[in-house]
Amino acid sequence: MHISFQKRIRRQTHLLLIDITTVGIFRAGILKEWKLTRAREFEYAHGSSFLAHMIRYLKAQTMKENAVQGIALVEGKGSFSAVRAAVCVLNTLQWTKGVRAAGFDCRDYVDTAHLYAAITRFFSKRPRSRVSLRPLYQGLPNITTSKKNILSRV
Repeated sequence: MHISFQKRIRRQTHLLLIDITTVGIFRAGILKEWKLTRAREFEYAHGSSFLAHMIRYLKAQTMKENAVQGIALVEGKGSFSAVRAAVCVLNTLQWTKGVRAAGFDCRDYVDTAHLYAAITRFFSKRPRSRVSLRPLYQGLPNITTSKKNILSRV
């Protein structure tokens, strides 16, 4: 009796982790078996494009957009503007491309191992309906007046 085995070709999917908890640094990596692999850091200046950094990371890893199973955003500390931009971009990707996205407050975990374990568990569960990400700021925004002479604009 001859038994043939059919190879199952599974599309390789990745869990993308984006960490914006350090002011001025955009850190991205692939979360695999509770460990962060292929991590890269980019300088993240105020007003720079969060989406451009994310695409730059994916290109550097030779990954296609559809290979991303989910995106975990580590927030809770860091720049007010970076958090606001990240949440906006990830909510947009979630609703337009169907990519699962979730935010995780770094202050809720004793170390990165516990944080990565929680993220892995979250994304291993069956997806529920989409829930919009909410920004987690480390404090109130520090809105200041322009350093330029206000009267010079009149």
